[in-house]
Amino acid sequence: MLRNYCTGLQHVGIPTCRFSETLRFYQALGFARGFETILDRKKVCFLSLAGVTVEIYEQDQTAGHPGAIDHIALQVSDIQACYAEAVASGCNILTEGVRFLPYFENGVHYFTIGGINGEQIEFASPLPLNMA
Repeated sequence: MLRNYCTGLQHVGIPTCRFSETLRFYQALGFARGFETILDRKKVCFLSLAGVTVEIYEQDQTAGHPGAIDHIALQVSDIQACYAEAVASGCNILTEGVRFLPYFENGVHYFTIGGINGEQIEFASPLPLNMA
């Protein structure tokens, strides 16, 4: 079962076409800036508050609509085994294979499945404890 690999909520992905305003908004709520990068000419920033992490990133298509949360990410203990389990159990796999993003010092491995309501659930390797 996939739950055997999940260790908790990792982050919530929020697309935005108003990156600076979104960053200021979450900082005003008390979120601290962590890892930041630019990927494919789009800004990305992870912010944390009391064990909750949000990933804001520039994107034009879904940003700005009510409920425009793109994905929730679950942290997993073994990304390869979790992917194999997702495939074996017939999940709606949205990414072919485990993918890699050059985030943080060692990167992040992940895959995504589709939920019943069109939501995306990302399964991801652990993020560093100190994201700054």
